[in-house]
Amino acid sequence: MKEPIRILVDWGSTLIRDDYLFNYIAEQSGNKKTKWESPQSWNKIRFIGDRNFFDENIDSFFNMGDEYPDSVEVISTFCRKNSTDSEVFLIYDNKPLLSTPPNEILSNMAESFKKKGGEIDGTYISADKLCIAKQAGISILVDDDPRIVLSFALSGIKAILMLRKWNRFFRLEDLQYTTKEENLEKIKSNITIAEDWFEAGIQISSIIDSLKS
Repeated sequence: MKEPIRILVDWGSTLIRDDYLFNYIAEQSGNKKTKWESPQSWNKIRFIGDRNFFDENIDSFFNMGDEYPDSVEVISTFCRKNSTDSEVFLIYDNKPLLSTPPNEILSNMAESFKKKGGEIDGTYISADKLCIAKQAGISILVDDDPRIVLSFALSGIKAILMLRKWNRFFRLEDLQYTTKEENLEKIKSNITIAEDWFEAGIQISSIIDSLKS
């Protein structure tokens, strides 16, 4: 029996609407002006208001975010329980930085996804997603960060970039101006772009079929 194809899904801004979550925390901190711009916005989350709502409620962080439409259903489809061909794992890159012990972060993330009605095969926490992917034998990544997606593609791992407001100007065609020619075709052959989770689900299924053949 062949090993299942393993899929790694980013938590923040891929599964969870970080823009809504950041803005909610900012408002609860007494700041109605500062809005989410990109993942870099999380660097100032502890310093944006009159009170530190983020640290005061850090144990509830994973339960505060709203997921993107269809994300939980699509991700759960590829769980080992629901598919003999694949396993799916969530990863949190610890941005924003949580002071909670790693084992609690993993547990809280898994429990939050379960509360949303989802099923997964495991969770990871690491800023080095590529290292985790190589250790865990990941074949497919779903992420919203073009830099991460490019690094996976260059390493030969299939990667799906979820388009969001902050990365909407990313174009594969523009890589010719910043990427060595010998790497360009490899990157392009390993990257696909999805507008939403319905489309991502179709692309994941297609990649699984191609990897199995």
